[in-house]
Amino acid sequence: MFLGTYTPKLDDKGRLTLPAKYRETLAGGVMVTKGQDHSLAVYPREAFTDLAAFDGSVIPERTKGEISARCDMEPMNFLALNLAHEIITGKRSVDDARKTYAEVGTAFMSGDPSPYLEGLMFEPSSRGTADADEIMPGPMIDEMMQQARSMLSGNGGPS
Repeated sequence: MFLGTYTPKLDDKGRLTLPAKYRETLAGGVMVTKGQDHSLAVYPREAFTDLAAFDGSVIPERTKGEISARCDMEPMNFLALNLAHEIITGKRSVDDARKTYAEVGTAFMSGDPSPYLEGLMFEPSSRGTADADEIMPGPMIDEMMQQARSMLSGNGGPS
């Protein structure tokens, strides 16, 4: 998964340009969602699907280069973020992360400590997105633009 902020550019023909390093990552298809502050968030289809299947309170915001968790208890937010990181990095499957979330969460409610609850168990990335832009023509951009138009017009998006 990649993180960072990128302001897209359209060429004279209305085609979207993105840094070249995103081409391979997005080749399998994309998911476009509404971000905060009237932005759009673009995810590789498989990463979005895995995080969404894991926990709906985990909110990835690619355009800001952030991922957050929304729970009323900070230790449970740490748990969700630590497990999301393990999914993203391939250390854990979605099913295993869901099982661990339930086990550690239940133990937390009984007062049992866990490193997953104490803070982030990974160093957040500080990588920027500085890279030469490259025009990405083709069906992938058409799909992304259609999803974006649908989102912005209030017609929702792909189900």
